[in-house]
Amino acid sequence: MSRIGAAILVGVLTTCAWPQEAPKDLTLDEIVERSGALTEGINKLPWRCFTQWGDQGYETFGRWERGKGLRSTIYALSCVEDPVRSSMIFSKIGNKFLAIWTEDHVSLAHLTIMLESRWQTMTPPHLLFRARKGQPDHERIDPFQIPAEFPILLHVDEPLAYFQMDPKVMLGHEAGLTLIGREQFEGKECYVLRSERSSGDLQDRIPRAWYRALSSRKTFYVERDTFMFAGMKVESERYDPMDPESGVVLHEVLTSVVRTRQKPASRKHKIPGAVEAFMPELVDVRLHCPERPEQAMHYLRRVVVEECVS
Repeated sequence: MSRIGAAILVGVLTTCAWPQEAPKDLTLDEIVERSGALTEGINKLPWRCFTQWGDQGYETFGRWERGKGLRSTIYALSCVEDPVRSSMIFSKIGNKFLAIWTEDHVSLAHLTIMLESRWQTMTPPHLLFRARKGQPDHERIDPFQIPAEFPILLHVDEPLAYFQMDPKVMLGHEAGLTLIGREQFEGKECYVLRSERSSGDLQDRIPRAWYRALSSRKTFYVERDTFMFAGMKVESERYDPMDPESGVVLHEVLTSVVRTRQKPASRKHKIPGAVEAFMPELVDVRLHCPERPEQAMHYLRRVVVEECVS
């Protein structure tokens, strides 16, 4: 055997004996950083979200601004059928919610809109929740579980859009956030992040009519290849004061992105391709309660980016 042939044989045997090291998994901070890089070069991003089931509806007008956080206004809508156009007509009714997220605090307020003839008045905002990082309420109370009877941010707003636009700020509000590992979600390999809250001894001073979640756990699925948020699962143990005999009931809400190429006709501005890629256009929402299957709900939520300011 020639020297060149011997060298090649040694190289092959060495490669077989010492296989190439697999790519190193990323840390939690690296995943958050790469997901946040999807909005690099964007300073402002307004969007709206629409949710409907039956004759009820909600519309959200949101705005994200770099360095300032997120702000969304949620309107409750009434729905009536237009017999002439064979379509549904939506109009704003008495409830309005305002959510604000910054790097160090989160707040949620409720306003009541009074409609009288042609006049529209609004009551002063009623603060449902406000807490800063480091405070006990921030660590133990999940704002996505407020109000108790109908968690507005979870059921009709679009939390996946929140986390995708500013993962560093939003995940910074998740208590005990850890990287669990990787698993398949909706046919894609994803990093799995998890946060957990337990209201614990706070239940002694919290009216259950205002906050009923004894514990809350969120699981985030981030695509390994693109670092886009593919879905989020929220599990909570809740107590219903109207039905004390039922005890603690487990609730589960699963949201997953349905990525389509359909462009809404109402879009007036050209959106950069990067934003088109990561913003969820359709979101599949499933509400499940194992002990009460009759309360299960399944609907789609549409998200539209109005414009993009770089």
